Amino acid sequence: ALFTSEIVTNSQIALPTNPTSEEYKTVAYTWSVVEGASAFAIEDGKLKVTIGNSPVVGKIKVVATINGKTAEHVIQITAKQPDTITVGKFIENANKNDIQYVKGVVVASGGDSDNAGSFILADDSGLVFSYNKFKVNVGDEIIIATKYSEYSGLVQSDTSALVSVISTGNDVSKYLANPVAKSIGDLSAELEACTTTVEMYEKYGQKCIQATGTVKKTDKGYAMYLNAEDNQYILNLYANSAINEQLKTLLGSASSVELTVTGFVRGVGTANPDKGYHASLTLQLNNVVAA
Repeated sequence: ALFTSEIVTNSQIALPTNPTSEEYKTVAYTWSVVEGASAFAIEDGKLKVTIGNSPVVGKIKVVATINGKTAEHVIQITAKQPDTITVGKFIENANKNDIQYVKGVVVASGGDSDNAGSFILADDSGLVFSYNKFKVNVGDEIIIATKYSEYSGLVQSDTSALVSVISTGNDVSKYLANPVAKSIGDLSAELEACTTTVEMYEKYGQKCIQATGTVKKTDKGYAMYLNAEDNQYILNLYANSAINEQLKTLLGSASSVELTVTGFVRGVGTANPDKGYHASLTLQLNNVVAA
């Protein structure tokens, strides 16, 4: 069967124009949308389904032609938003086997409308890091199709599809209102006291982090250090292109600059004295300002 009665994600479904059976190779199929043009379109031999905020019932017609004779059949499909759960329920379920549909607001993103990036999804019940990359902006209210995942004790979203962007430009200030605010020295001391990544996640994983300290350019981006002479970071900073441009401007021609950064945990790492590594957090940034 090509179709189910309901489609809940943006989809592209290949439509056959000729059967594969040698016996019926003279049959040709043609397809058309007869209802629901707002959600359904046929382009380049594919049925393209776009999920809107309201359910749309569509009808797709196939016409079979053989030896100058035709027969037709109409298929009815509903394109609708899936039933969703909260971020908190997604974390509570800890369901690694089934796809779940989660609705929330993007509060930090490594990408934007033109560039795919990992992101932090939040609502009033919690927040979660999506390591798979999609084209979303901070303030986008979205629905994702995802499975529960963990890495070093950090709950993650194994996002398989961006189902829908419900709205854009939403105010995310409430998610930043009560950060864990520390100097980089105080934060480092607390991190060093943690002996496992699970302990670090339990302490910082579901919180907004704000830290003030020395930021330097790295091979892969930017990071925060105890001081300008230190070569091992305390905070590894992931950001979208707009925030990276801010960091570039604030740093200027200097080798380091004192900044205050605000973001959400997307990774943790315990100390490794043998290699000289500090205990550290990786943040998905929401904003950065001069200290």
